[in-house]
Amino acid sequence: MQSPCITQISPAVVAASQLLSHDSELCNDDFNSVIQRCPLHPDDVTPEELDAMKHEIDDKVLCEVMCCCSNNPCTGSEAGTHQRQGCVSATLQAADEVLHHQSRYKPEISYNMDTNPPSPFMHRDEAGQETTQKSDRWQTRAQQEIPGYRGGQGRVRRPDVIIVKDPSKPPNQDNIDRVVEMKFKGDKWGRGQEDAYEKIAGENNELKLMEEGGDCTCSEDGGEKEPVPQPVAIPEEEPSVDWWAVAETVGMGAVTAVAAVATVALVLVPFDGPAGEIAAGAGTAAAAARTSAAFGMIFSTTPH
Repeated sequence: MQSPCITQISPAVVAASQLLSHDSELCNDDFNSVIQRCPLHPDDVTPEELDAMKHEIDDKVLCEVMCCCSNNPCTGSEAGTHQRQGCVSATLQAADEVLHHQSRYKPEISYNMDTNPPSPFMHRDEAGQETTQKSDRWQTRAQQEIPGYRGGQGRVRRPDVIIVKDPSKPPNQDNIDRVVEMKFKGDKWGRGQEDAYEKIAGENNELKLMEEGGDCTCSEDGGEKEPVPQPVAIPEEEPSVDWWAVAETVGMGAVTAVAAVATVALVLVPFDGPAGEIAAGAGTAAAAARTSAAFGMIFSTTPH
């Protein structure tokens, strides 16, 4: 399956996942220019406020993926068959692979609904331990681990997106931040789907329904995707730039801009500069902040 979203939007997912992995540094001096709602004293940030900030960025990231895939769905194996949901999965999966299967956003993880709580089918290492990579053999596993398993019975469920708290751990229920179900125009809940996803999320986590035209408003442009911000050089100096003001002005484009600066192409190794550190998974808050100066230049020349 192919879609321009896979290469154009997955870098944004990579960047956002890495930026949000620095909980302890999210509101320090380097990041105050990114998130203006942070208080002057980082110790004053409550867990609830931190979660709200992260969820807002999550929603912008996923909405950008949804809108791109609405306009640029993957082409299926049958001629003329377009797959919007397949595009979402492929885009998030590409980001997960770049991050060595440690992305915050996990697409289409299959869950064994016969266990309590439901357990994800993840790839097992040589020692038989569950990893952060989803299993490509979940159907074989289901037949082996679920007595009398047959497809179509609802004994295995696969949410569109699992947002995890700790990307270095499997998406078990105690590591789930939110379960996200994306509904494009015309999509409806399947039988038992909503109840199953609530069971996967658990009582302490949220099931988030993201609807095209509701939570996520996409432009109708006849299938032509908006221009993607192009990478620019990161200046050595670090002028003060109000990232959050830029984000509010251009919407999700701000996160896409981070990605455009962070990764010129997903396959380039090694990554150069502080933005490369972020994309490669070794970045710091200070490294992220040093990419801020590129935002103004990106959006002064790129229509949105």
